[in-house]
Amino acid sequence: MSDQLDKFIQRNKSEFDDLEPSEGLWNKISDDLPQPNQGNNALNIWWKVAAVFLLFTTGWLLYDKFSVAEDQVASIQLPAEFVEAESYYSDLISQKRNQLVSYNIADEELSAEFLMEVDRLDSMYLMLKTEFSNNQSNEQIQNAMIVNLQLRLNILNQQLEILERLKNLENDENISI
Repeated sequence: MSDQLDKFIQRNKSEFDDLEPSEGLWNKISDDLPQPNQGNNALNIWWKVAAVFLLFTTGWLLYDKFSVAEDQVASIQLPAEFVEAESYYSDLISQKRNQLVSYNIADEELSAEFLMEVDRLDSMYLMLKTEFSNNQSNEQIQNAMIVNLQLRLNILNQQLEILERLKNLENDENISI
């Protein structure tokens, strides 16, 4: 039966295609559709204002929290020998970072990855320093802080060695060409 119906439709296709619904039908359909509520626009604006206010307040509270933490870290009284060691390692780390930046690494991902590891250790160091401010008699925290500084220095040295090897490989390739 469906074959007969298909054949009938194929033979009379042109008769099906010539009719279009009247304008009145489309008007009736559009009248039956729900109309957008104009009162919701004002409500949407208030929601947007509330969201912006929430984001602003959250940002301000986070900034305030971290600035207080930095103030606490700055007010810590560290032993003189520790301050000396911290200064020594900090100077070396700063020099190594400058060397790393001076390499002008063409691969931005590699450069960002190199500095990301050191930045993670920087943030851990700040956490250790804050912990030390809460418990200043803890020698383990001081040792962990020194180990953190040494790790950062070792990572930077390894990264500089990698860059030096890459530079030598490029020079060897340029010479052999």
